[in-house]
Amino acid sequence: MSGLFMAWGNCGFGMGTSANSGKTCLVLGGRGFIGSHLVTALAAAGWRVRSFDRPGTSALAPFAALGLDPRVEVLDGDFTCQDQVARAVEGCDVCFHLVSTTLPKSSNDNPAFDVESNLVSSIRLLQLAKAAGVRRVVFLSSGGTVYGTPRLLPIPETHATEPQCSYGIVKLAIEKYLELFRKLHGLDYVVLRLSNPFGEGQRLQASQGAVAVFLGKALRGETIEIWGDGTVVRDYVHISDVVEAITRAATADVQSRIFNIGSGEGIALNGVLDGIEHVLGQKTRRVYLEARSFDVPVNILDIGRAQRELGWSPQLNFLEGLKRFAASLDVNVCGCRVDADRSAHRAGFSAGLSHRNPEEWSKGTEGNPEAAAHPFELRGRITASSRPLAARHEGRIWSVHSWVRFLIGPHRPRSSNGPESG
Repeated sequence: MSGLFMAWGNCGFGMGTSANSGKTCLVLGGRGFIGSHLVTALAAAGWRVRSFDRPGTSALAPFAALGLDPRVEVLDGDFTCQDQVARAVEGCDVCFHLVSTTLPKSSNDNPAFDVESNLVSSIRLLQLAKAAGVRRVVFLSSGGTVYGTPRLLPIPETHATEPQCSYGIVKLAIEKYLELFRKLHGLDYVVLRLSNPFGEGQRLQASQGAVAVFLGKALRGETIEIWGDGTVVRDYVHISDVVEAITRAATADVQSRIFNIGSGEGIALNGVLDGIEHVLGQKTRRVYLEARSFDVPVNILDIGRAQRELGWSPQLNFLEGLKRFAASLDVNVCGCRVDADRSAHRAGFSAGLSHRNPEEWSKGTEGNPEAAAHPFELRGRITASSRPLAARHEGRIWSVHSWVRFLIGPHRPRSSNGPESG
């Protein structure tokens, strides 16, 4: 990487020299989980990439592996500082907007901050992009929050938008401003309403991302807290499929401008934990807490539009993606150790960590009686009608589409207070 961290602009950071010839793009949030994978993929595809992220943000493994790649330019800066963003966007053909300063679960605590740091800063970005001659903005919105409680499953892009948290409201408002700038100034854009991404490089000790957080706690032998009874359903998509969708959105000739990006199927939190138990060959410690009011019971995205117009489809199912994620981990990095007195019991798991080929991961559970006795169970219901209908599940009425699968794990308490958000 050129990786030049110099002082420039009124807010104190600078931009390195330009990289090779070809199209130039800006990745806002380029050292985060999604951004690091995206920067790597864009550089491999021949783009000149500017990565913009907060000072002190450590690069994840996919990003760090770029080494001194001259196609990648690293900028340290603050998304809320107009001078820094103006310098970063200058001369770019495409801008990937991955930045968010808030999380869904905490955004309602301070909606004013959410609006000021995300919405206002994004409007300034669009003004700067217009002035700089940016051809297209690719914005990562939130398929898990902009729709609210679904009336129809899987959720199409035309579904009513009734977000229940400030995070979703602001994401939706940014989408509206993108359309306004297209109409007023001709600034092209594509919105990707993303479900729940997971995979290699995701932080195990973060404050969001159920798959990574659960996997990290399982590896460390910690109790996993679930809000509600664990039957809340979410749509999980592997990071490799997410990046493929984003890169296609940068140049695709499309009629639509808003696309759902997910797996197209739902998995309950209990099912996520069952998958982790299957992959690691060990039981998880679970505790069920009172449900949270802002969690919707089910969210599964209809990805048909992306399949038709972007030519994109997810290539990895949940279990295969989980195997890749687990196989990529280093026990020293994730903060767990296989104790000597447990090594025999967890032989399959410890052996599995050494595998770097996901296809060989299944060998890691051979000889592990517990893993063999507790296969990954996919329990759910499939409706037979081609029209939306009401299906009752654990005392709740959900509107479901014919081919949606609810993958509900077997570990549920008899009583519950509601669902937990993925």
